[in-house]
This record gives sequence, structure tokens and C-alpha cells, in this order.
Amino acid sequence: MGAADFVRIVAAACAFAAAALLTPQVLAAVRRSRASERANRAAAGDSGFVARLLRNGVMPATAAIAWLSRFPAVSAYCAQLRQLARRRGFETGDNRVGGVVLMLAVLAFPLGWLASSSPLFGCMASLCLVIGLGMGARHASERESDAMREAVPEVLHMMSSCFHAGYSLLQTFRYIADEAPGRLHDLFFRAASDLETGRTAEEALRRMRDDASLPELAFVTAALDIQHQTGGSLQKVIDSASESVAGELALRRALRVQTAQARLSMRIVTIMPFVLVGIFSFVSPGFLSPFFTSGLGIGVLCLAFGMQAAGILSVRRMLDVGDE
Repeated sequence: MGAADFVRIVAAACAFAAAALLTPQVLAAVRRSRASERANRAAAGDSGFVARLLRNGVMPATAAIAWLSRFPAVSAYCAQLRQLARRRGFETGDNRVGGVVLMLAVLAFPLGWLASSSPLFGCMASLCLVIGLGMGARHASERESDAMREAVPEVLHMMSSCFHAGYSLLQTFRYIADEAPGRLHDLFFRAASDLETGRTAEEALRRMRDDASLPELAFVTAALDIQHQTGGSLQKVIDSASESVAGELALRRALRVQTAQARLSMRIVTIMPFVLVGIFSFVSPGFLSPFFTSGLGIGVLCLAFGMQAAGILSVRRMLDVGDE
């Protein structure tokens, strides 16, 4: 090996090491920048094109989504997209954000057709757009729910300390709202605001339970509601809730570790066939043409898509057992 080869190897090793060292810092800086941008947008009221589009929607597409929302799957899909948009600092509604996605999918079809001279590629581009956004929204929702669950024990500890110090329910909610991270801050801040504006503790706790949609927090709010109505030791209620939540979180962590590979496989199997069909149709526009020359070919394609859909729904149903 000559000196030039040795220098190239050393240079490549140094470049790889530098990339390995700098990548985490770059990603962290990007995340901080995005978080700051979302905070500024939420505080100042973004009036950009995307914000206006999500806020106002697209009337024909919004009306179509409103009609399609009668189906539970479409309604749940739009709700997840709305949550994703709000986490990015955009205010919108289920039907409006669903209409925007429908408009983008409709536009992706002719653009993909023109780019590849294949209508099949346009169809796959639209499907990949819809499926990819749905998977991203679902993954973000799962991450947020997991973060909220992991923060519940700390919230219970703060709640126990507040009650032990003699705080009222309103003072406790104010303190937790100041200290809790993320969406838990919003939940307890809203509950404190409800109590300040004259709502009863039962109404405030019910609203918080409905907004959280977390079994762990629902158990805590139900216990607080019962204690508020019947009396008794709050310390015992919080300690019992803390033990129950800790055990459930440990079980949920173990379940997610056991199903992590299956979840990744589900995501890959869900979108990969459409991506491959899109790539093949882009490279060779007529590679699926023989299937459309006879009824048997069309039937085989329909059977393949039906089996794909059935497999996705079956795996998702099995993996969702742990989240129910």
C-alpha cells in the first residue's frame, strides 16, 4: 500500500469520525431551531401561506372530507393530522387539514403522470403521500402519548407534595401547570383555568380526563373526583394511583420492546409495496400493462391489493391491543 492510499484511508476515517461526532449536535440544533420556530409561530400568529391554507382549508376538498368523515377510519386519520399540525404550531380543524391532504393527493396524480409518462406512477405518488402522512402523524401521536405517560409519575409526585403541603386543588393544578412539560402543562393549565372561572372540580376533572385520553391520567382524575365527592385522605389516593401507574408503565414498556420489531415491519410492509410499484412504473412505465389486458390480470391485481390491505389491518389490530 502506497503513501497516497494510506493518506486517503486516514482522511476517510477522519471524515467518518467527524461526521459521527457532529451529527448528534447538528440534529439537536435542528430540533431546537424547529421548536423555537414553532413557539414563535404560535406566539406571533403565523400568517404564512401554509398557516393560512391549514386555517382556512380548501372548500371543495373540505366538503368532500366532511362527507367521507362518516367512516371511522377517515375521521381518525384526519384527527391525527390535526394533532400533528397543532404540534407544529398550526391551528386547523379535522376536515380542513384532511381537505388539504386530499388536494395534495389529487395534485400529485397529474404531476406524477407528467413526470413519468405513467398514470400508475401518479397513483402511487398520491397513495404514498397519503400513507406517509398518516404514518408520520400516527408515529408523532404515539411519541407524544408515550412522553405524557412517562411524565405522569413525576406529576403524581408533585401532586403528592402539594397536597402534603396543604395546597388546594386549584393551587396544585397551578403548580403542576408551571412545572409539567409539553401537553401536560396545557391540560393542568386548562383545568386550573376552569376552576378559576367558576367550574366545579367535577367538571374540571372530567374535561381534563376527556382531553388527555390517557388511561393513566384518567385513573388519577377519577380517583381525585371520587375523593373530592366522598372525602378521605388524598395522600393515600395519590400513593395508590402512583403504584398502579408505575406498574402499568413497566408493563407497557416491556410490551413495546417485545413488539418493536413487529411495528417496524408493519410500517415497512405498509408503504414499501406502493413505493416499489411507483419506482418500477417510473423506470419502466408499462411494466404492469399486461395485468390490464385481461379480466384475470385485473382480478389478480385486486386480489393482491386486498390481501395487502387485510394484512395491514390484521397486524395493526394485533399491535393495537397494547394501546387499548
